[in-house]
Amino acid sequence: MTAEPRAVYLDVCALCRRYDDQRAVRIRLETEAVSLILEHACRGTVKLIRSPAHQAEISAWPKAKERTQIRWALATTATQPECDLLRCRQLAQELADRGLHV
Repeated sequence: MTAEPRAVYLDVCALCRRYDDQRAVRIRLETEAVSLILEHACRGTVKLIRSPAHQAEISAWPKAKERTQIRWALATTATQPECDLLRCRQLAQELADRGLHV
């Protein structure tokens, strides 16, 4: 029996890292890490997750070519899981009741 691939969520800043100035070592390493995650998503060894937040953030991205490329990458490699909004709200309320505030 094959195990389900691990789910990975990359925020839009991570997905856009390759468009940043690559002269800094940290930026190059982060770019390479994101590239490797996307390769694994294409192979099916990880499951990339997308959310409605992605679309909102991508829509606000200033460069049209980058927006198009990011949307394509998510469309071809990521899935959006089913979400029970009522249950999510209940869990959020429980956390808030326990003192977690952001």
